Amino acid sequence: MFDELSIAQAVLRQQFRLVAQGERCDLQPLSGGFSGASVFKVECSEDSYCLRRWPPSYSATPRILAIHQVLELAKKNGVGVAPVPLKSQSGSTLAEV
Repeated sequence: MFDELSIAQAVLRQQFRLVAQGERCDLQPLSGGFSGASVFKVECSEDSYCLRRWPPSYSATPRILAIHQVLELAKKNGVGVAPVPLKSQSGSTLAEV
């Protein structure tokens, strides 16, 4: 059985360009939320990111993608603190494992 940190590292390595290009990133688990989600702080050489694992019981993929679209729209319209999701190698902002 894999631990959450190993899974998070594999997702970054396999799904996201910032790691696939050979950049070294450090993962630090943070406390999760009331929903049962897991949150990881991702520190790379020039940027910081957040990786969120939705709870296994949460399977509302269309809702998650809609949230991602709202965040992208907020950033596009000048909201400076909107956490914009990154696109994975497949072009989606949601990586399913």
